[in-house]
Amino acid sequence: MEKLMIIVGTRPEIVKMAPVVRALKNENISFTFVHCGQHYDYNMSQQFIEELELPTPDFSYKVKAY
Repeated sequence: MEKLMIIVGTRPEIVKMAPVVRALKNENISFTFVHCGQHYDYNMSQQFIEELELPTPDFSYKVKAY
């Protein structure tokens, strides 16, 4: 069985992947959602995840790009 992983790290990636994540959820397709933490501030990432009604990431790293 194939496994699917969605990886985001920046605001544009979160916005671009939101429709894909919603479609997967609507079709009951299992996936792992990962936030690599490139944009680690609440206002730079978590706020968008919440506003776009995306699931809480299964894994969240604090890569912190400067």
